[in-house]
Amino acid sequence: MKIINKIKNFLWLIAAGSLSVLLAACYGVTAEMQKIKTVRATDNSGNPIPNLQLSLSYNSELVETTRTDSTGVGGFEFYSDENLDNYTVTVEDVDGEENLGEFSSQTLSLQETTDLYDITVTP
Repeated sequence: MKIINKIKNFLWLIAAGSLSVLLAACYGVTAEMQKIKTVRATDNSGNPIPNLQLSLSYNSELVETTRTDSTGVGGFEFYSDENLDNYTVTVEDVDGEENLGEFSSQTLSLQETTDLYDITVTP
């Protein structure tokens, strides 16, 4: 009887430890997404340009895309310890004249010290 109780206690210990490791892996150990790099696009008159495509690339390889909102703002989040060397953002008008005209593309190199990139997009 004592052996069975010891085995039960041992199995409960293993189950509790496994559950603790599983919960920590899923919920308790997260990397901080604290770096936010934002692009604000306007035309020559200072009007915000919505729906421009922002393409994030690392060493010329596409990583993620997003769009500017109605205020001409869009951006990307990075891990707090991530080095931003070799990241670029290409700003493109992919919908033609639907967003206040046709605008030329621009490519920005991201920098650690710059969080907001104000750009003027020209026709």
